Amino acid sequence: MLGATTLVSLLLTLLFRQNILIVQSVQWLLGLVQVVLIIPFMKFGAFITYQQAVHINLHQINLAFQPGIISGIKSLALFQVYAILAWFILAIPVSLFSYFTFRAIFQTKKHHLLVPEPFSDIIAPKLYEL
Repeated sequence: MLGATTLVSLLLTLLFRQNILIVQSVQWLLGLVQVVLIIPFMKFGAFITYQQAVHINLHQINLAFQPGIISGIKSLALFQVYAILAWFILAIPVSLFSYFTFRAIFQTKKHHLLVPEPFSDIIAPKLYEL
């Protein structure tokens, strides 16, 4: 999944003409979060689908991939589906929470940047006329 997200973020960066270095740096930092959260997402996905408890750890994942990449993907496919399901379910509330939180933060920052204190009586009336 890390290779796919790198490619998607690179294509979107080029499409929207953003700074490739910054976007890829953030993507790789969040890739670490992706690796750390894969097992909790697998367990949560199994819980959502009323499956038996998933008892998996990093050592078992490593053992699954020792015969080969394809073998590891096949043996962990159901757990990956659980993780994707959990991610889809959690992405909606987390996205909404993040959106409204950052929107409130940036709106207050924007107001403070537009009207500095010493010039607020001079600039503020002109800003409200726009």
